[in-house]
Amino acid sequence: IIATMSGNLRDGSARDRTRASVLMGIRNIANHEKWREFYDTYSDLVYWGGRHFGLDAPDAEDFTQELFIELAEYMPQFNYDPSQGSFRSWLRKRTRWRLLDYLRKKTREIKTISIDQPERVDELSDPSARRAFRELWNGEWEKTLVNRALVNLLQSTKIHPRNIKIMQRLIVQGDSPEVVARDLRISRGVDDTASSRLRDRLNKEIERLREHLI
Repeated sequence: IIATMSGNLRDGSARDRTRASVLMGIRNIANHEKWREFYDTYSDLVYWGGRHFGLDAPDAEDFTQELFIELAEYMPQFNYDPSQGSFRSWLRKRTRWRLLDYLRKKTREIKTISIDQPERVDELSDPSARRAFRELWNGEWEKTLVNRALVNLLQSTKIHPRNIKIMQRLIVQGDSPEVVARDLRISRGVDDTASSRLRDRLNKEIERLREHLI
């Protein structure tokens, strides 16, 4: 379902100009509104990367915070070049590099070492694992995008939270309508409750995010 919501904007140059404008906003670390949006959008993706490579929840949270502190120091000098790929591709590579550093540091701290951390370091360093990570990262990004669109709809429009939950279960988690109806105790069909009109609004918000996110 997520794939059907994907799509490229017709005017790539206009998209690049928009994204460059967004980047200018987060290059100013005093712009708290833009930084909050930036963090809310990408922190789940970084946290997922940490969990994927074996960090427990507290360590993954620590890793995410450390990376975003680093980004806050780095972003004022960051230059967005669309020809070099998307920002999330750059972030994926930086996440992997920092995960290597983080796991190696943990390995040196005997008290906190996990039995599989050395293997995780080897996995992060392996070219085939990097390719697999890239595919998983891109798939997780699509889920992040849909989740962000759902949150935005809930905050900006009069949509019942239950309907947002239904859409999240159907689209992000991939649950069947029957399972969603059972778990949420919905007496009528899920397709009737999460109407096509809500799906249309979700599609539009996803496309807006695609245009405005770097």
